[in-house]
Amino acid sequence: MRDHWGAEEMVAAGRLFYPAENPAFLAEQDGQVIGVVTYEFHADECEITSINSHYAASGIGTALIERVAAEARAHGCRRVWLITTNDNLNALRFYQKRGFRLAALYPGAVDESRTIKLQIPLVGENGIPLHDEIRLELALDPVEAVKDA
Repeated sequence: MRDHWGAEEMVAAGRLFYPAENPAFLAEQDGQVIGVVTYEFHADECEITSINSHYAASGIGTALIERVAAEARAHGCRRVWLITTNDNLNALRFYQKRGFRLAALYPGAVDESRTIKLQIPLVGENGIPLHDEIRLELALDPVEAVKDA
């Protein structure tokens, strides 16, 4: 976790948490971990708390998302959700291409998170000022997916 995110703790939605303490699925190749996703159940929802793939555009991230979705269905969840930041254009593209929908915008949430985790930078990917959180959701119930369309 520390290698990818710069620390073992993360802050999202105003909550400090430690993804390494959550259930996880690993992607391995030749005995080496090449991807990991951590998740947490909240009643009938499943939150992806972190995801990392060592190789972009290799299908690892997609496979990890699909594995979490299958686990969430088996657990009786109606949706999988996650939080990303306004600068993370690659994540926004990745998740939407895999069926996630924009569900909420939390203006200033990253600014508030800096009071909890001082290491959060002011400027993120692509030189974009880092201020807001975005919630994306993947509906698991076909009825809900049709209703939302």
